[in-house]
Amino acid sequence: MIAPVRAVLPNAGELDPKLPMTAQVHAMLRRAIITLQLKPSEALSEKELSLKLGISRTPVREALIRLADEGLVDILPQRGSFVAPIRMSEVKEAQFIREALETA
Repeated sequence: MIAPVRAVLPNAGELDPKLPMTAQVHAMLRRAIITLQLKPSEALSEKELSLKLGISRTPVREALIRLADEGLVDILPQRGSFVAPIRMSEVKEAQFIREALETA
């Protein structure tokens, strides 16, 4: 299961009902992925995330789709959603671009 997610995400009472839920879930998951609180290849269950946050599955699904667009989550049809692994080719490309910009 996704026990680490329980420690990473807040309870429903910590969400601001005045702000869009999708944006809040996206920000929480993004922060957890970038800080490696959610490990590469870790499974993300829409159902468990929505139960933990006390919201419907729709904002969770939309947040996962946004994270997939950013390359932080892999969504595999009929298999589930997973934190994307660290891809060395992308790391090397980012390093090359950064070095090029900093030396220019």
